[in-house]
Amino acid sequence: MARVKQRAATAKVAKLERKFGLVILTVHFGVFSHELMIALGAAESFEKFARWEYDDPDYVGPEHARGSFSHRDGRIPVIWLPRYPRTPDDHGTMTHEVFHAVSHILRDWAQMENNMHTEEAFAHAMGFCVTEILSKMKPNRRK
Repeated sequence: MARVKQRAATAKVAKLERKFGLVILTVHFGVFSHELMIALGAAESFEKFARWEYDDPDYVGPEHARGSFSHRDGRIPVIWLPRYPRTPDDHGTMTHEVFHAVSHILRDWAQMENNMHTEEAFAHAMGFCVTEILSKMKPNRRK
């Protein structure tokens, strides 16, 4: 059953990639039963995707050309990056956006504030997320 769901999810992502001209990756936070989407491509394409994903015709695209994090209640949070991270700055931007995503997931969904008692959980979640993103960014899918 899990393989059938995974194939259906993969087909849905492929359809979205064709429709919006983006590379879309998904990270599943297993124990939290939550997921994060990463969209790679032009800011204009991401803006169209976000308007559709969030059912928000007034959504305004990323403020910064380096990357962004966005979410809406009840929807999958999304990190947008203009391309596959190549430079130290690109990796820094990706990590910055992952921090926003992890903070959202742990604070707003798991009701866990980031403080000295919970920072290890935040750090592990960030490490997991960055590792998953980089391992899913296959060189032949680079934008």
